[in-house]
Amino acid sequence: MAPIVKRSLLGSAASLMLLYMAWEFYMLQPSSLEEYPVIFEPLNMEILGSLSDWEMPNRRPEFSDLPAMKTLDPAFLPDYEQSFFSFRRRRLVFIGDVHGCFDELEELLRKISLTRRDHLIFTGDMINKGPQSGKVVDLARQLGASCVQGNHEDRILLIRTDLQSRGILDSGSVNAYDLPAYDWNDRQLARSLADDQAAWLQECPAILKIGQVKDMGEVVVVHGGLHPAVPLEQQELTSVYNQLNMLLLQGSIVPAPPYTNLTTVIYGGQSFEIRQYTKGLNSGCVHGGDLTALIIEDGGKSQVVQVRCKKHVQS
Repeated sequence: MAPIVKRSLLGSAASLMLLYMAWEFYMLQPSSLEEYPVIFEPLNMEILGSLSDWEMPNRRPEFSDLPAMKTLDPAFLPDYEQSFFSFRRRRLVFIGDVHGCFDELEELLRKISLTRRDHLIFTGDMINKGPQSGKVVDLARQLGASCVQGNHEDRILLIRTDLQSRGILDSGSVNAYDLPAYDWNDRQLARSLADDQAAWLQECPAILKIGQVKDMGEVVVVHGGLHPAVPLEQQELTSVYNQLNMLLLQGSIVPAPPYTNLTTVIYGGQSFEIRQYTKGLNSGCVHGGDLTALIIEDGGKSQVVQVRCKKHVQS
């Protein structure tokens, strides 16, 4: 074989070996879905702002009636006061997907010994599927709870708005054959919600910023998930409701000075999985699983409390 051919073959073999080694190195890196921080380059906001919707699919669409993000009143953050005669504590209590399971919600609140100083936060999908969605909403309102919207609130509210705009929100106002092709149960729930119940759900944001909690960094609540390479203000609402992959945010994306650049995400929607910086609270209550509460106290101490649920919906 001619020397020039040999050199060419050796060069090709060396290139292939380098490509293989690079691929092996990449595949052995920790997954971006792990709970530990993933380093992202800061986004250039000037470039981000110049991208078209086609180039930037995670650009947040404009919704005239949905608050995209709210910040929790700092007065609700965990606290502990002790005197010679007594002590008082304030806890944050995050509740996973209730789906209208009112009896189980009441049982869970009794089990955790909820007090007036505690603050409840629902991680979305409070309603639909289960038997008592209206009572769940009423109890949340009575307790002064906070919430984020899930995909079920979003769908039911959209159906309700559509029926109202057609003048057929009243269940006796039109023949069934003239109704839009919505799921019958969804339509019934949309019609059963009182105006004040619907208005309260409508005020639940897609993203709720909690603030700084010791050893957790900046705490954020969503229903489905967040894209790690997109600032909170630019998150696409559909992804926030339905994101399948829960990714940890890093300080370059959601700055959290001056204490830490970590962000802890608490979410419902997908699964029950408690990690250091991601807390998934959907434990399948409406399907006969558990209803979960994550309790955070002063100093970042946390615990998970659950109650068993009846099976209201077949899996």
